[in-house]
Amino acid sequence: MQCVGLTLGLLLPLIVLVCAQLKSIHGAGARYWLGCCAAAAIFFAASMVLPADQDWSEEISGFLLLVAAMLFWNVFWNLLAFGFTLTLLTALARSDQPLTRNQWISAYMQGDDLGKFARNRLQLLLGMGMAMTDQKSIVATPFGIATARLIQFIRLFFGVR
Repeated sequence: MQCVGLTLGLLLPLIVLVCAQLKSIHGAGARYWLGCCAAAAIFFAASMVLPADQDWSEEISGFLLLVAAMLFWNVFWNLLAFGFTLTLLTALARSDQPLTRNQWISAYMQGDDLGKFARNRLQLLLGMGMAMTDQKSIVATPFGIATARLIQFIRLFFGVR
Protein backbone atom coordinates (compact mmCIF):
# COMPACT_ATOMS: atom_id res chain seq x y z
CA MET A 1 0.00 0.00 0.00
CA GLN A 2 2.98 2.27 0.42
CA CYS A 3 3.73 1.88 -3.28
CA VAL A 4 0.09 2.70 -4.08
CA GLY A 5 0.29 5.83 -1.91
CA LEU A 6 3.54 6.93 -3.55
CA THR A 7 2.25 6.23 -7.04
CA LEU A 8 -0.99 8.14 -6.46
CA GLY A 9 1.03 10.97 -4.93
CA LEU A 10 3.18 11.19 -8.04
CA LEU A 11 0.10 10.99 -10.27
CA LEU A 12 -1.87 13.58 -8.30
CA PRO A 13 -1.18 16.41 -10.80
CA LEU A 14 -2.64 14.21 -13.54
CA ILE A 15 -5.67 13.37 -11.40
CA VAL A 16 -6.19 17.09 -10.74
CA LEU A 17 -5.79 17.70 -14.47
CA VAL A 18 -8.63 15.28 -15.18
CA CYS A 19 -10.77 17.03 -12.56
CA ALA A 20 -9.90 20.41 -14.10
CA GLN A 21 -11.53 19.28 -17.34
CA LEU A 22 -14.91 18.94 -15.62
CA LYS A 23 -16.72 22.13 -16.55
CA SER A 24 -19.34 21.60 -13.84
CA ILE A 25 -16.67 22.09 -11.14
CA HIS A 26 -16.05 25.81 -10.66
CA GLY A 27 -13.03 27.25 -8.88
CA ALA A 28 -9.43 26.16 -8.63
CA GLY A 29 -9.79 25.17 -4.99
CA ALA A 30 -12.76 22.92 -5.70
CA ARG A 31 -10.90 21.24 -8.55
CA TYR A 32 -7.87 20.54 -6.37
CA TRP A 33 -10.07 19.25 -3.55
CA LEU A 34 -11.90 16.97 -5.96
CA GLY A 35 -8.58 15.64 -7.28
CA CYS A 36 -7.40 14.88 -3.75
CA CYS A 37 -10.68 13.15 -2.90
CA ALA A 38 -10.45 11.11 -6.10
CA ALA A 39 -6.89 10.04 -5.24
CA ALA A 40 -7.98 9.07 -1.71
CA ALA A 41 -10.94 7.10 -3.11
CA ILE A 42 -8.63 5.25 -5.50
CA PHE A 43 -6.28 4.51 -2.59
CA PHE A 44 -9.08 3.08 -0.44
CA ALA A 45 -10.47 1.08 -3.36
CA ALA A 46 -7.01 -0.34 -4.00
CA SER A 47 -6.64 -1.25 -0.32
CA MET A 48 -9.78 -3.36 -0.55
CA VAL A 49 -9.02 -4.95 -3.92
CA LEU A 50 -5.28 -5.64 -3.79
CA PRO A 51 -4.20 -8.77 -1.97
CA ALA A 52 -2.14 -7.80 1.05
CA ASP A 53 -1.54 -8.73 4.64
CA GLN A 54 -4.05 -7.40 7.10
CA ASP A 55 -1.40 -5.19 8.67
CA TRP A 56 -3.01 -1.80 9.26
CA SER A 57 0.37 -0.08 9.52
CA GLU A 58 0.94 -0.66 5.78
CA GLU A 59 -2.35 0.99 4.88
CA ILE A 60 -1.88 3.87 7.31
CA SER A 61 1.68 4.57 6.15
CA GLY A 62 0.59 4.40 2.49
CA PHE A 63 -2.23 6.84 3.17
CA LEU A 64 0.13 9.18 5.02
CA LEU A 65 2.47 9.14 2.02
CA LEU A 66 -0.47 10.11 -0.18
CA VAL A 67 -1.45 12.93 2.19
CA ALA A 68 2.16 14.19 2.21
CA ALA A 69 2.09 14.29 -1.59
CA MET A 70 -1.22 16.17 -1.48
CA LEU A 71 0.37 18.79 0.75
CA PHE A 72 3.44 19.00 -1.49
CA TRP A 73 1.42 19.53 -4.68
CA ASN A 74 -0.90 21.93 -2.87
CA VAL A 75 1.94 24.44 -2.58
CA PHE A 76 2.36 24.56 -6.36
CA TRP A 77 -1.38 24.63 -6.96
CA ASN A 78 -1.88 27.52 -4.55
CA LEU A 79 0.92 29.52 -6.10
CA LEU A 80 -0.67 29.06 -9.50
CA ALA A 81 -4.19 29.80 -8.41
CA PHE A 82 -4.32 32.00 -5.33
CA GLY A 83 -1.05 33.62 -4.21
CA PHE A 84 -1.52 37.32 -4.88
CA THR A 85 -5.31 37.32 -4.71
CA LEU A 86 -5.48 35.86 -1.21
CA THR A 87 -2.97 38.36 0.08
CA LEU A 88 -5.14 41.16 -1.26
CA LEU A 89 -8.20 39.58 0.37
CA THR A 90 -6.38 39.34 3.69
CA ALA A 91 -5.55 43.05 3.56
CA LEU A 92 -9.20 43.82 2.89
CA ALA A 93 -10.47 41.54 5.65
CA ARG A 94 -8.15 43.12 8.24
CA SER A 95 -9.93 46.43 7.81
CA ASP A 96 -12.92 47.00 10.02
CA GLN A 97 -14.49 49.43 7.55
CA PRO A 98 -15.14 49.69 3.80
CA LEU A 99 -12.08 50.85 1.84
CA THR A 100 -11.57 52.83 -1.33
CA ARG A 101 -9.23 51.33 -3.91
CA ASN A 102 -6.37 53.57 -2.79
CA GLN A 103 -6.95 52.66 0.87
CA TRP A 104 -7.04 48.98 -0.05
CA ILE A 105 -3.73 49.25 -1.92
CA SER A 106 -2.24 51.14 1.03
CA ALA A 107 -3.47 48.46 3.44
CA TYR A 108 -1.98 45.76 1.23
CA MET A 109 1.32 47.64 0.95
CA GLN A 110 1.34 48.41 4.70
CA GLY A 111 1.18 52.15 4.12
CA ASP A 112 3.00 52.38 0.78
CA ASP A 113 1.57 52.88 -2.67
CA LEU A 114 1.29 50.55 -5.65
CA GLY A 115 4.39 52.12 -7.21
CA LYS A 116 6.60 50.68 -4.47
CA PHE A 117 5.01 47.28 -4.98
CA ALA A 118 5.66 47.47 -8.73
CA ARG A 119 9.29 48.49 -8.13
CA ASN A 120 9.73 45.60 -5.70
CA ARG A 121 8.30 43.08 -8.18
CA LEU A 122 10.43 44.56 -10.96
CA GLN A 123 13.56 44.11 -8.85
CA LEU A 124 12.64 40.43 -8.43
CA LEU A 125 12.20 39.99 -12.18
CA LEU A 126 15.48 41.78 -12.89
CA GLY A 127 17.30 39.74 -10.26
CA MET A 128 16.01 36.48 -11.70
CA GLY A 129 16.98 37.49 -15.23
CA MET A 130 13.39 37.48 -16.47
CA ALA A 131 13.34 41.16 -17.39
CA MET A 132 15.81 43.90 -18.18
CA THR A 133 15.63 47.67 -18.37
CA ASP A 134 16.81 49.89 -21.18
CA GLN A 135 16.80 53.56 -20.15
CA LYS A 136 13.03 54.10 -19.69
CA SER A 137 11.64 50.82 -20.94
CA ILE A 138 11.31 47.35 -19.46
CA VAL A 139 11.49 44.26 -21.65
CA ALA A 140 11.13 40.57 -20.92
CA THR A 141 14.23 38.51 -21.58
CA PRO A 142 14.03 35.25 -23.55
CA PHE A 143 14.12 33.41 -20.21
CA GLY A 144 11.26 35.60 -18.93
CA ILE A 145 9.19 35.00 -22.06
CA ALA A 146 9.77 31.24 -21.83
CA THR A 147 8.80 31.26 -18.15
CA ALA A 148 5.64 33.28 -18.81
CA ARG A 149 4.61 30.92 -21.60
CA LEU A 150 5.24 27.91 -19.39
CA ILE A 151 3.07 29.38 -16.61
CA GLN A 152 0.33 30.28 -19.11
CA PHE A 153 0.42 26.74 -20.48
CA ILE A 154 0.28 25.18 -17.01
CA ARG A 155 -2.63 27.43 -16.02
CA LEU A 156 -4.50 26.61 -19.22
CA PHE A 157 -3.68 22.91 -18.83
CA PHE A 158 -5.09 22.80 -15.30
CA GLY A 159 -8.01 25.12 -15.99
CA VAL A 160 -6.71 27.92 -13.75
CA ARG A 161 -7.47 31.38 -15.07
